[in-house]
Amino acid sequence: MNKSNIYKITSEYDSNSDTRQTFIFNDPLEAFRSYEKFTDWGFADEYSTVNLFTPEGRTYSKTLFRPNFNETPIAKK
Repeated sequence: MNKSNIYKITSEYDSNSDTRQTFIFNDPLEAFRSYEKFTDWGFADEYSTVNLFTPEGRTYSKTLFRPNFNETPIAKK
């Protein structure tokens, strides 16, 4: 694997800066497809942050929040 072609995905939970998961790819399509598969907060208490780093130095980041089930917009009658 050529270091100049490495794509990396990392994920962190809540305000903890420790990386929970790291995935390495040399195929850009596989890296972006894997990044898009992150669709929820995982095992985080409040939120999960997912980052995709490209060889060009770009970073794509998304924050996935845990829903607050105590604040529902629908009131039961």
